[in-house]
Amino acid sequence: MANGIFNSSVSGTPAVSASGTDGADGIDATTDTGTAVSGVSTVEGGGTGVLGQSESLGGTGVWAVGGLYGVQAQGTTGVSASGDGDGIDATGGNNGVVATSSGTAQTSGTFFGVHAIGGGAIPAENPPVIQGGIFAEGGPGPGVYATSDGGDGGSAVYGAGTTGAAGVTGSSDTGIGVHAVGGGASPATSPPVTAAAIFAEGGPGSGVFANSTGGVGVFAQSQSGIGVHAVGGGASPAENPEPPGQAAVFAEGGPGTGVFATADAAAVNAVSNTGIGVSAFSASGNGVSADSTTGIGVSSTSFSGIGVISSSELGVGVQGSSGSSAGVSGFTETGVGVKANGGIGGVALQVIGKVEVQGNSVGTVTMGKTTTLTVPNPAATPNSLIFLTPLGNPEAFLWIAARKAGSFTIDASKALPAPVTIMFLIIN
Repeated sequence: MANGIFNSSVSGTPAVSASGTDGADGIDATTDTGTAVSGVSTVEGGGTGVLGQSESLGGTGVWAVGGLYGVQAQGTTGVSASGDGDGIDATGGNNGVVATSSGTAQTSGTFFGVHAIGGGAIPAENPPVIQGGIFAEGGPGPGVYATSDGGDGGSAVYGAGTTGAAGVTGSSDTGIGVHAVGGGASPATSPPVTAAAIFAEGGPGSGVFANSTGGVGVFAQSQSGIGVHAVGGGASPAENPEPPGQAAVFAEGGPGTGVFATADAAAVNAVSNTGIGVSAFSASGNGVSADSTTGIGVSSTSFSGIGVISSSELGVGVQGSSGSSAGVSGFTETGVGVKANGGIGGVALQVIGKVEVQGNSVGTVTMGKTTTLTVPNPAATPNSLIFLTPLGNPEAFLWIAARKAGSFTIDASKALPAPVTIMFLIIN
């Protein structure tokens, strides 16, 4: 069969015009290996290769069915579609729509596989990016709106980056970069923040859930402010947070707990190389309140600074309680286990109840029928305060005659008539 060649040089008069009635096709074109219909416009700056139009409501301007591609278009604008309904309605056994741009970074202009503009939006004259698979402008509506039933674990939007690229990047010049709403949650009509990188609403679930098999689950860093600002239920975020400067984590519990941690080992481990391991402050309550049923309430370590420092304006700086063990325990190899400083007018140590002293600082000796007795004791120093309590009548005056490192000497005004047991207490 010979090719049919038709020409027209009259504007408004097509070279080929076909119409079908009573359900017949206007044009039905097939090919075994070539192109069934090829439309080319040579008008520079805006000709149309193929124009399909339906004047009936619900009709289709161009309906294309292909084994691989229903429509394959190339040009300044590959496909331009408009309609009272869908501009393009594409269904494919493989891909409904495949769009490719051949532009590169070395060529001028913008090159997007799909440039989608929503109703009421005005196309950007200078897009923020010049290349992309999809560039969507929503104007007053969403740029991209995607749904997924999740029956096979799929995602409404799935982004994967290779060779170091980000899977999904969301940015906003003045608002929220990414607004994520979890299942069962209702998006806030008035979000509590107006500008944020990520605003997540979990509703009955978690706002943000992060899991890592070998790295950090959540890593937060601020160049000049607070790394993580956490506000518990019922709490109102502070307008001027304390501490006002830089903190890795700032937690506000309101009526609840600021930070609640559980672990088989240390629930909270605070380590400082040169400063304070834990610093706690309370305006009217307890700076630190730690309870343990069988173990240690608070354990803190510092290499060169203070392990724990706590202050309170009106309440208790540090309070420790235990049902069966020590409320507060202090230990040191060569320094001071627990140090109390009352300042100029305060009380360094106030004890309510029994006082029990153990170790080398307390003990008993027996002084025989003599006027002097030297007692070896590693707690003794040349400046020790040593108190003596005879457990019998020595019938003589007793006093500390000498003190030196490792021993002290008891003298009597006369030889004791009988041996007497003497208790001593050494305070340094």
